[in-house]
Amino acid sequence: MTNCALGLALPSMLTDNIWPLLQFLIGLGIVVIVHEFGHFMAAKWAGIKVEEFAVGFGKKLWGLQRGETLYRINAVPLGGYVKMLGQDDLNPGASAPDDPRSWQAAPARKKMVVLAAGVAMNIVFALVVFVIVYLVGIRFQAPVIGQVLPGNPAARAGLQPGDEIQAVNGKPIRKFAQIVMMAALSGKDQQFDFQVARKENGQEKILHVQLVPEKLDTGKQGSHYDFGILAASSLTIAKPDDTGYVGKERFQKGDAIVAIDGTPVNAYWELDGLLPKYAGQNVPVVVERGGQRVTVETSPPALANDASDELPPTSQAATQPSDTRKQEMLTILGMNSLMRIGSVSPKTTAGKAGLQPGDIIVRYGTTDYPSYFELTQINKQSVDKPVAIQVLRDGKPVDATVTPQQVGERSIIGIGPGPAQELPIVASVMPSSPAADAGIVKGAQLVAVDGTAVSNWSKVYALLAAKQGSQAKLTFKVKDSETAVTVNVPKDSLSPHDYLFGLAALGEMQPLLTAPVRGNPLKAIVWSVEDTRDWMLQSYQTLARIFEGRVSAKEVAGPVGIGQIAISFARKSPIDFVNFMAMLSAMLAVMNFLPWPALDGGHFVIVLIEKARGKPLSTKLMTGIQMAGIMVLLGVFLMVTFNDILRLIRS
Repeated sequence: MTNCALGLALPSMLTDNIWPLLQFLIGLGIVVIVHEFGHFMAAKWAGIKVEEFAVGFGKKLWGLQRGETLYRINAVPLGGYVKMLGQDDLNPGASAPDDPRSWQAAPARKKMVVLAAGVAMNIVFALVVFVIVYLVGIRFQAPVIGQVLPGNPAARAGLQPGDEIQAVNGKPIRKFAQIVMMAALSGKDQQFDFQVARKENGQEKILHVQLVPEKLDTGKQGSHYDFGILAASSLTIAKPDDTGYVGKERFQKGDAIVAIDGTPVNAYWELDGLLPKYAGQNVPVVVERGGQRVTVETSPPALANDASDELPPTSQAATQPSDTRKQEMLTILGMNSLMRIGSVSPKTTAGKAGLQPGDIIVRYGTTDYPSYFELTQINKQSVDKPVAIQVLRDGKPVDATVTPQQVGERSIIGIGPGPAQELPIVASVMPSSPAADAGIVKGAQLVAVDGTAVSNWSKVYALLAAKQGSQAKLTFKVKDSETAVTVNVPKDSLSPHDYLFGLAALGEMQPLLTAPVRGNPLKAIVWSVEDTRDWMLQSYQTLARIFEGRVSAKEVAGPVGIGQIAISFARKSPIDFVNFMAMLSAMLAVMNFLPWPALDGGHFVIVLIEKARGKPLSTKLMTGIQMAGIMVLLGVFLMVTFNDILRLIRS
């Protein structure tokens, strides 16, 4: 990298990575200090001598002796502690029972106050910070449906993109995250009453629907209980793609879509109804940029089976390949497309083999022109075995070798595939489909429909969709031999509702946000209490659902995962980050007071037991309890950290 390029990269690195990381460490330090300050002040009130007040664990980086207490900052900023005279979790026998200011000498009621004070301070901190957040104002991801996944509860209930969720079970909804958490932490067969606002012909209509969450498998994101809805995007481009354009004009970050050709666009989900009309032809997108309107002409809409690239093949699909289209990326009259690699995880076998975004897979193992379903089957049969792969890159064949790996229930090589839009070669043909009946074969390159040349799947779809309810002449080529066949196009067989249409050039859109949620002091206090209560309840619910098996322990975030989430909030805005730290404080209050040895809740239980017995537990028993508790917590810490790293690699 040149000095100039390095100079340009450093500000971006600072704002996107280094500063957010520092914010997280500072924020975590504040939450820990607040918690330990509660213990510290309560101990002072109780007359117990505090020997150390520490932030972090491990080696001391800085220390200051003030009176009888050593204040120190340690090397590992993942917690903290207050060390009182006579209290040592690792060595309960090393005590000072005869000292009137020792932990052992304090009466049980004072011990319980000291132990509960840390949690109480975390709750107070969350309450105060949430009040500040709502006085300043914060924008949440709007509780508006952007996409309804077919075959899921929301789709069966008739919910639509653009529907605004106003309340669930009578509780007002301020943000989309509330809906996600309700579903993820739901109980078995729990039903939710949705109050939904829908705009029809300029009028607002209120609907009430009942939904029961179902388990949704989202591939590399794992599985969770969900209503089958995705949050809405705004019309503002967050990160445009470099491909998919016609002409020189390109989208820029911050462009806001205002029209498709001459048709105004008022919401992102309106594109679903407009783009199918442009199948097979270029799309003139009008955006607002710096107060001016600019037209960007893009390639024909990309086409995919509805939700096909979100769901891995089910076990049913593996045994009945003609039963569903969800196992493939794109199917038209039974013709399945090739795969184009959209993304490559760098540390996976695909990344190490040199595969790149844009590569089109033309051979995998011994299978020429593999479809998505065929690739997944080869992966399942070849775990930990090298498989030859050939891709087209800039029209030239490139050979490599990959080794499928088993990750959870999936066998993967580390790619994010999509339909090869620009190459209408048939990867496979569904049995008993119109294409199979017409004699179209695997590897056929489509040349024309009714004499009109086709060079991409979007054009193929457009020409065949126009012939629904009749027949079309389909010309294809296998090697150098050209063949024309007549194919039946059944009525409603190519409904645009069965496909997803998108403009690759748009890339990533900004989420649809609410107007700033801001209130007077009384409202801010009410919302603060609600949020603190909700986050604490959700922490308990998460633990309960893990024991019930409805939430996987693998999905629980550890230090790395929490750090990632915190950094993502820090990148948004200072108020978003402050809001997250309040959430974290409320959740830590719950976790710290669980009745487990080495946690405040565990110590609290031991004090209750000792009060009931009328005497302390033996040193040997206390040592065993504390060591067992610490070892289990260490094991949990290592497990969640490992899962965090695994998720990071997958993503």
